[in-house]
Amino acid sequence: FKTTGPLTRGRPGTDEEVSFELLARLFAIAPGEVAVAATPAGDGFVVARLAEIRAVDDESGAELRRAVDTAMRASVAGDLLAAYRAALVETYGVDVNQAAIDALF
Repeated sequence: FKTTGPLTRGRPGTDEEVSFELLARLFAIAPGEVAVAATPAGDGFVVARLAEIRAVDDESGAELRRAVDTAMRASVAGDLLAAYRAALVETYGVDVNQAAIDALF
């Protein structure tokens, strides 16, 4: 038996036995209830009892939202640029000079 530290919805933390499957099940139950899921390695199962739910404090929640917002904006910008580049190549047969693009951005 062991107790893990606090877990967040998107990250299983540092515990190697907490899979994303178990994490999803833990966020779907109430304190005192039990969840079962395979280990990340698939070599066994973990039985977990949810001890408590802690609300995230406003400051760390705002920091997390800013980090997610920044990551999502960068991801969408990269996807749009890749789609535009692919359309240019397919439509006009252009040759994209990636080194020149990287130098500008």
